[in-house]
Amino acid sequence: MANLAWAIERVVESPADRPLNRFEAYLEQKRRSEQESSVQPTTAPETLRYRLATDVPDYWVPLLPVLTKEGLRLRRGAVLKADGPSEPVHAQGRILESVGELSLFEEEVPREGVRVTRSYQFTRWIDGSSHFWIGRRKGVGRGEGSSGLQFDSLDGKD
Repeated sequence: MANLAWAIERVVESPADRPLNRFEAYLEQKRRSEQESSVQPTTAPETLRYRLATDVPDYWVPLLPVLTKEGLRLRRGAVLKADGPSEPVHAQGRILESVGELSLFEEEVPREGVRVTRSYQFTRWIDGSSHFWIGRRKGVGRGEGSSGLQFDSLDGKD
């Protein structure tokens, strides 16, 4: 896991051009799947279940180390769901899902993280003309987080 970083999409723009909180959407999806699984019969509580790996939240996107001519870079990856379909889960926001390939120097991602926000900007010039654009702002993150990823674990529930 050396040189691995995670990009976390908290709020992205939905197809309706409204803010979509990916964290809340993930919790709602998880709640629905737990309700569906509680209806199905479960095994006895003393039965242990081996898990190769736990799931990572949908809004966590891995930045994987890749050796290039310029040196070590972090590139956007995708996560496979352990219990769901075998299709990878990709980023949904415009910052991580840019047209070009996302490639960062590992020095650009400090231990405390980086917070990147995207917002609409509007101003009027001295001649009265309007100017509208999308701006991005980079700041210091809130510190380390945990995706909850674990390998080789035993669960007492189904």
